[in-house]
Amino acid sequence: MLFVFFACGNNKQVNENQSLSLQNHPENDTINRFVVSFISTGSGIDKKAKNDFEGFISMYEQNNKTHISYSKTYPGREGEVNYNFTLSELNSEQQTSFILLSKSQLENCTKVRFFENQSSIPKK
Repeated sequence: MLFVFFACGNNKQVNENQSLSLQNHPENDTINRFVVSFISTGSGIDKKAKNDFEGFISMYEQNNKTHISYSKTYPGREGEVNYNFTLSELNSEQQTSFILLSKSQLENCTKVRFFENQSSIPKK
């Protein structure tokens, strides 16, 4: 029971630190329309969700006859990865659709965070 208490407390701290790390950083001036961050709370990321998300991106591109450009950053040592999307190849309506569909794709994953209109998340 004590283990569960400490694990939940650490999860809260990770969430608070994650929010703090998203403040704008002057050395990184690229603003991403959408960031999907696969996080770890000590046991690695959800690899299945990450693979499913990459499959979703490919399927979205095929269905919409477009290419979605993104970069990946690796902020940690447990496989954490951020998918940084500028979405400049999509119009405003398409951007909103892509973001909503992405969130829906990953809605049941507890080790994923979403951010909009943020600079790239720096390494820890």
